[in-house]
Amino acid sequence: MATVRRVPKSPYWIAKYRDGDVIKFRTTKQKSRSKALEMALGWERLAKLANEGELTKARSLDFVNELLERVGQGPVQKQSTKEFAKEWIERGLKTATTRKRYDAVINGFLKFLGEKRAKASIGSITAEEIERFRDLEAERKSASTADFSHKVIRAMMEKAKRTNQRSDNPADAINKLGVEQQRRKAFTVEQLSQLYSAASTEWKGMILLGAYAGIRLNDAANLRWEQFDLSKQTVTFLPSKTALRKREAVELALHPVIVNYLKALPKPAKIKAAIFESLAGRASGSAGGLSNQFAALLSTTGLRPEMKPDEGAKDPSSRKRSFNELGFHSTRHFFITRMANADVPLDVRKALSGHSTDSAHARYVSLELDTQKRAIAKLPMVELAGLSPS
Repeated sequence: MATVRRVPKSPYWIAKYRDGDVIKFRTTKQKSRSKALEMALGWERLAKLANEGELTKARSLDFVNELLERVGQGPVQKQSTKEFAKEWIERGLKTATTRKRYDAVINGFLKFLGEKRAKASIGSITAEEIERFRDLEAERKSASTADFSHKVIRAMMEKAKRTNQRSDNPADAINKLGVEQQRRKAFTVEQLSQLYSAASTEWKGMILLGAYAGIRLNDAANLRWEQFDLSKQTVTFLPSKTALRKREAVELALHPVIVNYLKALPKPAKIKAAIFESLAGRASGSAGGLSNQFAALLSTTGLRPEMKPDEGAKDPSSRKRSFNELGFHSTRHFFITRMANADVPLDVRKALSGHSTDSAHARYVSLELDTQKRAIAKLPMVELAGLSPS
């Protein structure tokens, strides 16, 4: 029979109940023992019906509503997948950037389902439908993009499960495609020189801020004159990537090459003016976005192949995306790798790049052979029998 118990430092009762041959533990989110026990007994009854093959969707919803009424909560109202998705995107996601990325995936999924299935209850969505959409994404785009789509849908279904819109998360039954981790490479000095020579005045400044200060694409594009102190040779800004969890502006020392670039620019009429007027306020993605502008620059210099129409696509103008090792973030890799090869200590490199962990920082470092040799040369020689030091 189902029971409940408390765990240290939690105000909620934990349910223990049988689901076939498995003993399950699940928080009831109830502070009252009697209400928690009602839920535990209900879950066990629900599991028994499911294992006996007698649980229909309608009966499941009636059962859940009865259980919620017993513990003093309102009934579950059936929501269509389309309705639930819209509400989840608008209310459940914190940042505009995340909403935009997730919205693109969810809209693609709803289009894949078709109007009739999108209007059906979110509780009716099956693992097979999610898997077919994921596989279609892998065919049209890339395996990593497909896995991201799977991740987004799984998060939405988990929310549906937590709000009792469904009793399970069908996306949990689907394995990741397991693609090898893709990451940017650092520009070489020759590549960076080639890129800088072909860039416009504004993009020259962007490249310098990435390669000599490690500033990310959107942060660099939106910098204003008032954030620079050329007498101190510093810039102060709030990194957008960490703004939600840590609203603390950082002050970075500027390399002389950046200072010289800024001094050569025409003086602004207003101190609050953007450094890069044509780039400020633009999104990183979209057709005219910053990433695509930089990609075009890479193509112009021959550092990245031009995107060609996807011959297998229904829309002749569509282009199948592939991962490119070189992008604007490669300037940040250049910045960190150059510091590492100049023997700048790890804690200083992490502080300048804004990395909080060694593991995140390590992905940006590529040690040159000369740097490795300098490190090896510092190892003291020990006398071993039969070993010659030469």
